[in-house]
Amino acid sequence: MSRLAMIPHPLTALKSYGRRAPYWHGGVRVHRVTCKTGVGASRSRMIPHMVAHAGVVWDDAGTPVFGAYWVCGAGAKDAVFLASADEYGGICERCLSVAAGPCVYRAFGPDGALLYVGSTDNRYLRFKSHEKKSAWWGLSASIECEDFPTIDEARAAEMTAIRTEHPMHNRIGRRSRRSGEAA
Repeated sequence: MSRLAMIPHPLTALKSYGRRAPYWHGGVRVHRVTCKTGVGASRSRMIPHMVAHAGVVWDDAGTPVFGAYWVCGAGAKDAVFLASADEYGGICERCLSVAAGPCVYRAFGPDGALLYVGSTDNRYLRFKSHEKKSAWWGLSASIECEDFPTIDEARAAEMTAIRTEHPMHNRIGRRSRRSGEAA
């Protein structure tokens, strides 16, 4: 018997989840379910994710088949729901990033100099973008994140930080040395 089969089933049916349950999708009757632990994975990959929503259908043999969408935007048609993500290496980085919410981040060089200030509501994607496109990324030794309730508040704090802290590699929001106007 596999280890997954020994885990108590953490699912309960939902009466309603935005649509009447059950509902039809692509010619298949889907019953919405929720995962008590909030952690799931694809049987084929076994990388734990945070469950956004899930459903169950029954195949021709009467076996339940679970599908789920993860917080990071990915999904699985062969989902299993886990008691914990710990034994599988923890929750996926993208799920954690999306769940963390908006922030202002500051990148520092090895000498502690402020290289860049930015804001985002998806840290994982933004940092991957910097890794590919930003010359300063290779110079950074650490990144500190300051959380905000909304992206609008984070953007306002970012502009204030750029104007007052003078990061070396920001172009937008800095004041020009000659005229004192915003660049």
